[in-house]
Amino acid sequence: MDRAGLQLQNLNYEKTHIQNEIERCQNAQYLYEGIDLVDEDEFRRAAAPELLEYADEHQLMHNRLQHELAERKRYLLLHLK
Repeated sequence: MDRAGLQLQNLNYEKTHIQNEIERCQNAQYLYEGIDLVDEDEFRRAAAPELLEYADEHQLMHNRLQHELAERKRYLLLHLK
């Protein structure tokens, strides 16, 4: 096999590897998916103002999770008294 053929074979291997990694990431199950969050409308009504500022969907989910954690802690404190 000549040099060009070997380079092509290596590139095809890398391409396949990267495609498999992309597919694995797209199909990944995340822990937060099992958490029952309030819907976005309720979140927008009840969340602290600083949590309503976000640049992208990732930040929105992070803020929703922060809100959910704060609410659960508040609920726990209320019911432990």
